[in-house]
This record gives sequence, C-alpha cells and structure tokens, in this order.
Amino acid sequence: MELQAKGHTFWSEIAPLPGFSYEDIDDVYFWLDQNGRGVEQELHLNKNMDEADILAKAPPSVQFGISTLFHSLRAWCEQKPLFQYLNPEAQRGMPVNATLGFDTPEKAAQKVKDLHRKGFRTFKLKVGKDIHAECDLIQHIKKNFPEVNIRLDANRAWDFRQAIENLKLLEHFAPEYCEEPLSNPDPESLAQLRDNTEIPLAADESVRSPNDVQKLISQKSVDVLILKPMLLGSVTIIREITELAASHHIPCIFTSTLDAGIVRLLTAHLSAALGSPGYACGVATGSLFRQDVFSDEHFIIDGRLQLGTTSEPDRFFESDPRRLNL
Repeated sequence: MELQAKGHTFWSEIAPLPGFSYEDIDDVYFWLDQNGRGVEQELHLNKNMDEADILAKAPPSVQFGISTLFHSLRAWCEQKPLFQYLNPEAQRGMPVNATLGFDTPEKAAQKVKDLHRKGFRTFKLKVGKDIHAECDLIQHIKKNFPEVNIRLDANRAWDFRQAIENLKLLEHFAPEYCEEPLSNPDPESLAQLRDNTEIPLAADESVRSPNDVQKLISQKSVDVLILKPMLLGSVTIIREITELAASHHIPCIFTSTLDAGIVRLLTAHLSAALGSPGYACGVATGSLFRQDVFSDEHFIIDGRLQLGTTSEPDRFFESDPRRLNL
C-alpha cells in the first residue's frame, strides 16, 4: 500500500496468511473496493484512523495496513522514526532470533555457527515430529554453543499426554519457552499443562485479540505472548494487548507471519516500541523469500535491530535496486 501525503510517500502492506488469517486476499480486495474512498477521506481529515468506525469493521490485516500508514504519517510529521513516535523511551536496537528448521545435528551446528558469527544468540527451533531426534539436535547445539538461547515451537503438535512427556524430556535443555504445545490449546488445558512443566509456555496462534489475551491471563495459561501484528489489527489494538500483558508481568515478543520486507520492518518498529525489552524478536525471516522489497540486512545488524533515525521504509525503496513494483 502506498500513501502520498504532505509531499511524502509512505508504505505499508496487507498480507493475510493462508491457514492463519481469518480473511483471505479476496476478502481484502472486496473490503477495499467497498471502503477505500471512505478510508481516504478519513486520512485526509487527519483523524486517528484507529478510532474510525470504518476501520473497526475491517479484517485484521486491513486494519494493520491502514493503521501503520496513518501512524507512519504522524511519525513523519513529528520528525521521528515510527518506533520513537510510538514510544519516546524506546531504544533503536534489540536482539533478534534466528529460526532453525529440523536438520541433522551436524548441519544444524554449521547453521548455528554461521548465524552465531553474524551476531545471533537466540535460536528458534521447530519441534513436534521426532522428539528424540530433536533432543539430540538440541544437545548437539548446546554442546557446541552453550551460551546460545533456545526457543521451541511445537506448532500444536501434541495432545495433553504427549506434551507432558515431551516437555519433560526437553526440560533438561532449559529452553526459554515452548510455543503452542497443545493440539487443542484452550486456556484451561494450557493452564493445567503449565502446572506440569518447568518450561515456560507461550501462546502464538492463540492470540488474536485483547479478549484472547484476557482469557489466557485470567486462567494463568501462559508465561509469554507471541504477537504477529498482521493477525491482530491496528496499532491501538496491539498497544492494548501489550499494556494488558505488561500489567500482569507477561512479556510480549513480536514476530512476523512470513511477511515481506515492508511488514518485517514495521514489525521491528512495533517490537522496539511496544515489545518487552531484553527479549529477541522474530523478524529475521527474509531469507525465506526468493524476491523481496529489501533484505533483513537493512535493519538487522550483528543479530540486533538497528532502526534508523529517519522515516522508514521509504528510504530503502529509494536506494535499493531490488525494489519491486507494488
């Protein structure tokens, strides 16, 4: 999406993810066809788009795309980068995690070595296919790189009994947390599982709204929230979730949903502004794309976010020869 205002161009993206988002791309086009002119009128009135009735009825990905355009415009008017506009006390740098697929221990160790050399110290590992092989893999990584931090993502692979058994095996490696361990992750089951493991539990797909977060908190179901902005909606909704979590001392970690460079950068800004300090965010997924607007290296340096002091991402589009026609 492109917004031209006050002699400047601002960019955002609407990218529902099949299998995760409630809406699909056809829903997005239909909504924009029906409401696009109304959105333009609201933007030109300089109202807070997040509070506009028209946006409240939009699918989450549309809310995110339009809201971030609006806040990027506001940030530029205040001559601040987006993250400092959203939070004046935010720091421009924070750690980023790298993601590992399941591989042989030797190949995985080589990947960790390469990424370690680039400054990454937190690694997210998918688990849930072969627990014994996965334990061997983690043991091999920790033996060679004892200082690295391991995160686990089970992607709802286990029933309750399997989750208890497998998490017991994984406790030995002291992972930072395990995302979505249960195939049926209702708040009550997660709370019961949390009472039966030493590994902190994280909700990812289970977080779609402030109401979801309130249910998880009230049941004491999780220790960490994983936030994917494209699935949540406007900046105001995302801020409401982070403030609710903070009031109960639950950290929020921002990650992407296989988003292109525009949203990865916007998510990086949201993470710096609204995420929990000291926790690595998950926006280093550009290597999964064969073609992209710009690469992670523009804003991830030495395994950390390095956000600029000027409005972004337009400055990258102006200088990067790989710019796509959007």
